[in-house]
Amino acid sequence: MKKEATPIQKPNKINRIQKKPKWQTGEYERFAKYNFTLPYHFLLICKLLEVPPAQVLYDFMEVISCTKTNASGEKVSVDPFINYFEELGYGNQFYDRNDLDKIFGEIKSIAHLWPNNAKTELIDMHATWLKNYHKYWFKKWYYKSSRKLG
Repeated sequence: MKKEATPIQKPNKINRIQKKPKWQTGEYERFAKYNFTLPYHFLLICKLLEVPPAQVLYDFMEVISCTKTNASGEKVSVDPFINYFEELGYGNQFYDRNDLDKIFGEIKSIAHLWPNNAKTELIDMHATWLKNYHKYWFKKWYYKSSRKLG
């Protein structure tokens, strides 16, 4: 039996492995698994509402990243979560409320950009642009507070 030769495919922009930023390790690893005790009241509320705790936590992360939509397909407001971050003092050593508003406003703008009804080529270009813009946006805000990436 004779084997047929299969053509060698060039790697395209989509199937190449993306190099992750140097800081994306340990506590900041993108693909992370967590094992922690859920507060009992949180667990009770989740059970009463028949919403798995993992879903609540995942939804929270999507809202913070400005990618969560509600049942009618509209983006969920991030404003209460900005207040949440400020109330708990997250980042207060680096940013004031005005900065937090700008940080979340800009990430919201980035998240809302999508080439609807576009051809694959434009979507590929958008994905490349988005990756580069995320890098630019992160460094802009990270270095604003005179920190060094480590």
